[in-house]
Amino acid sequence: MRLPAAALRRMSRWQQTLFDKIVAARLEANSETVCLSFASFGRETIERAKSLGAMTVVERASAHARERLRILREEHERFGLERFLDPGLAEAADAEEEEYELADYISVPSDFAATSFARRGFRAERIFKTAFGVDGTRFSPSDSPTSEFRVLCVGGVGLEKGTPDLLQAMALLKSRLPELHTIGTPPEWVLSLLSTACVGVNWVRHSPMRQENLAALYKSASVYCLLSVQEGMSLTILEAMASGLPVIASENTGAADIVTDGYDGFVVPIRRPDLAAARIDQLQFDTDLRIGMGANARKTAMTLTWKRYGSTLYDAMATAWRKEADDRGSQT
Repeated sequence: MRLPAAALRRMSRWQQTLFDKIVAARLEANSETVCLSFASFGRETIERAKSLGAMTVVERASAHARERLRILREEHERFGLERFLDPGLAEAADAEEEEYELADYISVPSDFAATSFARRGFRAERIFKTAFGVDGTRFSPSDSPTSEFRVLCVGGVGLEKGTPDLLQAMALLKSRLPELHTIGTPPEWVLSLLSTACVGVNWVRHSPMRQENLAALYKSASVYCLLSVQEGMSLTILEAMASGLPVIASENTGAADIVTDGYDGFVVPIRRPDLAAARIDQLQFDTDLRIGMGANARKTAMTLTWKRYGSTLYDAMATAWRKEADDRGSQT
């Protein structure tokens, strides 16, 4: 049963559960099968696969759900917005933890995500780590870069995405003239917070857009900056690098796995807008550095293909399957 990735992302919790039940009922597997499911989609499927002797893997694109909840709770408390924390996150974390415990292995995209599972007691040998990929033909550098200095963030707008820190970083710049372009429409309670943070910032907000328009927006930018407090590996960082943009990203975005600090971008700690501002200023006033790092970012991105991602994950699963097969053979 196959559904487009966009459709999967839009599913509600009950739709995810229904999808899981349908897949589990149709599943045919044996000891030579590897069952890979996305986190929150596969509890019954995992149970069914294991009962048929298959090896099971849960792919979690972000931090451990319980660690994500902890970080988001801290972020809401940081701004006095505890009452707006989604109560459904705790229930979702409970459900995902059951999948983690049932599965033989967990696949994550970064050290940040892997560490979040280690904090929850998962052994390193149960974790596959594979960086995501990017389509370097869909996202590519501009043939005529803009002479204007523009900072771009298309990863979303909100507390989890570090938008308050990004706005504060922009306000701390030596020159407040650069435009900050973002994509996303946050809820009113977030806008109320951000309206204070954005004073003095030349902030241009865009609604969600089609991929071809997004590619054009990358081409119009000078620097990409994402200061999220939590995500496993931002695909937008990869898209920006493929577009020839130097990246300034927080260490909680998975950037440390793909960005070489000082070569194709900068990695900064979370909740340090002052450090992000210093890096934006550095790239704003050193054109040669910015152009060189952008070219390096493109080179890095071209090594991070989806084909590489697929083959790396396949190899990890195949190695684990062979080891389990050998273990079963030695016990008979």
